[in-house]
Amino acid sequence: PSLGTTAPSSYSTLGASVCTYKAYRSGNTVIVIINQATKPITIVGNAASTFTVSSGSNISAVSMTRATCSTTTATVSATFGSGFYPQFSYNSGTNMKISAAAGSGGIGSVSYEYTFTTNVLKITFSGLPTGYTSIPTLALTTHTLGSYSLVINVSNATYEVIYESTQTIVNVTPSTNYYITQAYVGSNAAEDVKYYRGYLVQTANAFSISYETSETSSMVKFIIKDMTGDLTLNVVTGNTKPILKSTGGVGVDTVAIIATNGGEARITGSDLTDDSDTVVCMAVAYAGYEFVGWTDSDGNNLGTTLNIRLTKEQAEGKLITANFAKIDANVNTETSNTDVLV
Repeated sequence: PSLGTTAPSSYSTLGASVCTYKAYRSGNTVIVIINQATKPITIVGNAASTFTVSSGSNISAVSMTRATCSTTTATVSATFGSGFYPQFSYNSGTNMKISAAAGSGGIGSVSYEYTFTTNVLKITFSGLPTGYTSIPTLALTTHTLGSYSLVINVSNATYEVIYESTQTIVNVTPSTNYYITQAYVGSNAAEDVKYYRGYLVQTANAFSISYETSETSSMVKFIIKDMTGDLTLNVVTGNTKPILKSTGGVGVDTVAIIATNGGEARITGSDLTDDSDTVVCMAVAYAGYEFVGWTDSDGNNLGTTLNIRLTKEQAEGKLITANFAKIDANVNTETSNTDVLV
């Protein structure tokens, strides 16, 4: 059994009344008290690791330092082969890819800081779980880069880098209660991340950098097209969720519109520059689906007609969603795509 740090108040019974016993630990010493033994007894103790580290090929000189299972910090170091870059997974989670000389991040309640110099990776973890039944596991593996190095600077978030032939995808996931608010390249001025889709304007050493966000996730996906040199992407997090906006895709200035599976959504009308302006949202249902209504990003129902006219107060800074549902084959439901424009 797992042992506590004080002697139990009563004896436990071993097997069919072989004996009664008490067992507990004091520091690195285990104390077992045997009482009323009726047969010979062999005591076997299993000492748990304080941190389990595994490594793949092209990795050497792996070491780990953690004082005890009650210590909330640990340091892991390893040497990587020439041309290989580190990646690691904590407790069988997503691989964290490293291509920078230094950085930091978080995995749940566990934080980490790292340095990667002269092919030696050093990671310092803090906020580790304590106890002999909560032993962290760390798997060290490698990944390779293209011709240019990519550095990601972000705090209160984790990230993964996916290298493809013509583009590099950086998925950044903020910690709980954090959101991505800004991003910028190198030493350029910070640019606001405007949910739900947009582009960074200052993109030295890349053909373009676009990003996508989601109403249902705090992750932001940065898509870097055709790197032409070394690039540093800085990502800023904060505690306030940005207002949903559109800087690309379907939108009229400060209005964004999307559709659920089963149809399309379109916008016509004027930019909402004056309080008296309105915007018309149009829904088109695909075969086998029916339109069931409009909602906004605050959860308000806006109507059930295929075409709806919204005021500036209703639409400005909102993500408007056209909702569709699959038609039950046993129900005779007809949806017209030719409602009169309102």
